[in-house]
Amino acid sequence: MFSLRNTPLAFFVAQILALPERQTYNQKNCCAILQERLSEKVLVRGTYNLTTAIEPYWSAQAQEQRPACVALPSTAAEVSTVVQILSSGFENGLEYCEFAIRSGGHTPAQSINNIDDGVTIDLSNLNVVKLSRDGTTVAVGPGNRWEDVYTPLDPMNLTVVGGRSRTVGVGGLLLSGGMSFFSPRYGMPCDNVINYEVVLSDGSIVNANMSSHPDLYKALKGGSNNLGVVTRFDLRAISQAPFWGGVAFYNTSSLPTLISHFSAFAHDDGYDPYSQLTLLYGMYLNTTVVMTHQHYTRSETPKETVFGDFSPLQTQNTFRVDTLKNFTIELESKPDGGTIRKAFATATYTNNLEMLQSFSNLAVATMSSVRSVPGLQFIVSMQPFGQFITSRAAATGGNFLGLDIEDGERVLVGLTLSWDYEADDETLDQALRSLIAEAGAQAAELGAEDDFVFMNYAAPWQDVYAGVGERNREEFRKVSRVYDPLQIFQRGVPGGFKL
Repeated sequence: MFSLRNTPLAFFVAQILALPERQTYNQKNCCAILQERLSEKVLVRGTYNLTTAIEPYWSAQAQEQRPACVALPSTAAEVSTVVQILSSGFENGLEYCEFAIRSGGHTPAQSINNIDDGVTIDLSNLNVVKLSRDGTTVAVGPGNRWEDVYTPLDPMNLTVVGGRSRTVGVGGLLLSGGMSFFSPRYGMPCDNVINYEVVLSDGSIVNANMSSHPDLYKALKGGSNNLGVVTRFDLRAISQAPFWGGVAFYNTSSLPTLISHFSAFAHDDGYDPYSQLTLLYGMYLNTTVVMTHQHYTRSETPKETVFGDFSPLQTQNTFRVDTLKNFTIELESKPDGGTIRKAFATATYTNNLEMLQSFSNLAVATMSSVRSVPGLQFIVSMQPFGQFITSRAAATGGNFLGLDIEDGERVLVGLTLSWDYEADDETLDQALRSLIAEAGAQAAELGAEDDFVFMNYAAPWQDVYAGVGERNREEFRKVSRVYDPLQIFQRGVPGGFKL
């Protein structure tokens, strides 16, 4: 493979178009060419029922999309073939050459992990989980769910810094940033990737790490689908025995006090790096719920000083010492065959108690305004996001996410909605937009605003890359221009958060 870094653009164009049987391109579309090259690993619409031939998506919106075909490569070399054909076909104006990339299919919005009248590259067959000989890294394919990763590692008292729900896909979480039970000790999951094996737009397969393509390595931490197709993540292996944790439940009247305790817990000073807490509240089928997810990544019950303020308010809990896999089962986003409509949105604020209480009031009012929507579940989550997490990025070369130390303590707010019918899509979308806008205005008044947009929870209308700051956004774009000079992943992959 030639080097992109020193290759003239004209030569790059010639290489990317120099595929076998190019002379037949004017009679064929990308799905036909892919099927010729990969035969049964390409499922073409009309020949297969694509809604049943592959695993369902997490949301009805993604499930409803109708790709012209689905490619199911099993190796990096086959991914390379797929990307070369799609890149060349797109540049030649063939039909069905725009594409989407699917790992676990957990992002709810349309056109991120599926596509209409294009090609969905389904990475489910790239599902290796392999510990290195020296025991320091674990090679993980993007087609895995986190349960697949933790199942072989738990018995060895090893793990990786990964997701907290068993059904979430590896690729989407790692390329968006992610959050883990172990983030207070080791940072965001993306900052624990030691090496990426990635297919670039010309079909080149490269390894990106701190010494090889370090600019690409840094940009892939939060780079989403903008730079290439990652075919393997080499993740840092960490020692981890079963640990303490579970879910606690509370009366609704306790919420203001819980938010106050949460804000105190989330301070950088004195934060116990073995502790991880999420406060959740909302409504499910007209029933209000308030709970915390509390985990302490040691094999003993934490001291009263860690979570003690929350204990007197609990009505029940599931606390115990257990395996990571079992905790991810407890917190799983249960699959429903892609029949339920879902949406995410997010906001980031400084750890300002008045702002967190204000957001709660606005959120509860929003829930009340839409509570008649059939099947509605409307959950708010709040998570500490202080320097005890973000400062750990430097150990693996940093990232371009704009999480600067001078910005202080942050709180991530996530909104997760589900409902029954398409007729209510617009109502709930507007409710989310209004809530984020009103809360943003309140944050500005209180001096509690923060531009960061956590991609894993973001709505499609939120500008994730504006939140990293213009200097960092330009760094992402610079890397994109070096490794994707024809901008295939900006133009030919239309879904997702673009640079």
